[in-house]
Amino acid sequence: MNYHPVPSALALALLLSSTAIPLSAHAVEAEVVRLASDEWCPYVCARDGKLENGFVFDVVTRALASMGLRVDARLLPLNRAMQQTVSGTLDGVFAPPEDSRLSPSRAIAYSRSCFYTSSKSTWSYRGVGSLNQVRLGAIGDYEYDNGEADAYIQAHSANRKVLDLSYGANAGSINVKKLLGGRFDVLIEHELVMSRLIADLKSSSELRNAGCLERAFALRVGFAPNNPRSPVWAAALSKGTEKLEKSGELAQIRTRYGVRIDQASGAGTKTQP
Repeated sequence: MNYHPVPSALALALLLSSTAIPLSAHAVEAEVVRLASDEWCPYVCARDGKLENGFVFDVVTRALASMGLRVDARLLPLNRAMQQTVSGTLDGVFAPPEDSRLSPSRAIAYSRSCFYTSSKSTWSYRGVGSLNQVRLGAIGDYEYDNGEADAYIQAHSANRKVLDLSYGANAGSINVKKLLGGRFDVLIEHELVMSRLIADLKSSSELRNAGCLERAFALRVGFAPNNPRSPVWAAALSKGTEKLEKSGELAQIRTRYGVRIDQASGAGTKTQP
């Protein structure tokens, strides 16, 4: 007959504590931050109706993950994403236009916008005054420099003889097709976004860069204004991005999407706030 001694009180306590540790570890889940955007590749890219990658997407999700936060990313039209963030239904928006209703993070990077014409055109951008010579195409919901270009678009938004605005999920590719079809003379678009659109439409030989804006657009996360966690998330994003910078992972992400630090290099992007 086998003898099984009754465990002492100390042994029993150790046994219970050893089994409790894994259970408590599994019970703790990462805090979820709900962020949304439309597709704006290569900054925020989607596949099969879901946000999947992109420069801003990768930096934000990895930076927050390094701080113990999990991103619930949702593909939505930009206006709806912003409205739901303002109302508190969502926690934030990837790379929104500057809006006083949102609580902005520090800048993750900067995106430069340029003007594009048919390869047969000789027009060049020389300040907003030169736009008076042409009909301009743009995306109505987007921001290009939070400066003179956006002010020009806002001032002429109701004048279809001067400005052609597109909206919706495919506004970027629609605008390129409009330009190629002669619907307007000049298209303004973010440089890396345009490079992707031209490659997708195989139209590089038909278009030319006619000059770029001096002021770049800041890429941030716009957090919900009335959520007490928003300042915490913004601070976590800043700290997490610093971690990515120190580890070298941020440089790898930049390289993957063609984002450069030097504004003069052509990508118009740098990482300081």
